Amino acid sequence: MKKAICLYLCILSFTGVLTLWTKEGIAAPDSYVKILEIEPDPSIPLVVGKNVHFKATIKYQVDEASAMISLLIQKAGSSQDEDVFLGSVEDVLTQGKGNITLEKTVKIPDTKAVQVFTFLKIPGQTKTSMVDMKYYKVIK
Repeated sequence: MKKAICLYLCILSFTGVLTLWTKEGIAAPDSYVKILEIEPDPSIPLVVGKNVHFKATIKYQVDEASAMISLLIQKAGSSQDEDVFLGSVEDVLTQGKGNITLEKTVKIPDTKAVQVFTFLKIPGQTKTSMVDMKYYKVIK
């Protein structure tokens, strides 16, 4: 199950689709998420083997009754055969707008880069609206 979720999220991130979808089975056009602040600072490289606490303040608007917001942390630019998943945290949002803070600690693997992104999933809809991401360089 973890590999299936990871593969789905990898395909989603590799496509680079930063699209808001229409109501015909996809997220409402006015729903969105945007990373306002993120720690650590993406301009500072992460170090292999260190535990890093990610904290993202995310602005959102949900036009449906509810939606799932996720913050996903994974190796960036990795092969689809490789396990890229490092960690994620989710929460449920209700209709309206506001800010939410999501936090997750992960151990940094031996890789060149780490990608952190946020997306919305609307219940009963077949596609996800991924709308914001950050990249981190990884050093040894």
